Amino acid sequence: IVDAEPNKALYNAYFAESKILEGEYLDALSSSVIANELDPELVSAYLSRAEVYIHFGMNTSAREVLDASMGLDFTTARDYVKRGEIFAFLGEEDLASRDLGEAIRINPNNASFYNARGKVYGSQGEFDSALDDFNSAIRLDPAKGEYLVNRGVLYEINGMTQYSLADLAVVETGALAFVPPIEDR
Repeated sequence: IVDAEPNKALYNAYFAESKILEGEYLDALSSSVIANELDPELVSAYLSRAEVYIHFGMNTSAREVLDASMGLDFTTARDYVKRGEIFAFLGEEDLASRDLGEAIRINPNNASFYNARGKVYGSQGEFDSALDDFNSAIRLDPAKGEYLVNRGVLYEINGMTQYSLADLAVVETGALAFVPPIEDR
């Protein structure tokens, strides 16, 4: 718990995030609660608290915290992504894809945002939307094997084994370069 003036709330929110990364969830929870007591509009503190609740299996509490964050002013793509990923974990794909779409609107050049939304679309069975997002992620960052793996899995789930194997072979050989989307083959 950080006691620094004049930004105690912000410092506690950052401290909570660092404690989550270290796996010290009780410290993270305490710091995020203090941050929200000091600044009830601090989005990152709500999101850290929701993340801690999920770690402890307290999904209902996590959803309540997300509800409390809904009317707040989200100003960064990072906050939308974090909340979108939490919604996805809770099985609320519509809210997840909405938040991830907002993150993409703010920062359309971040490949990981497209990848995250592609996974949500894939879990909803929205093949074309998922494929579009994975292709966007690959175009933006062709050296990231995870994006090819995700597209390969999507192809496999949809019975397109030859395309799946092509993506996975590129990853396996380490020859990470843009593999054209299906419509370009």
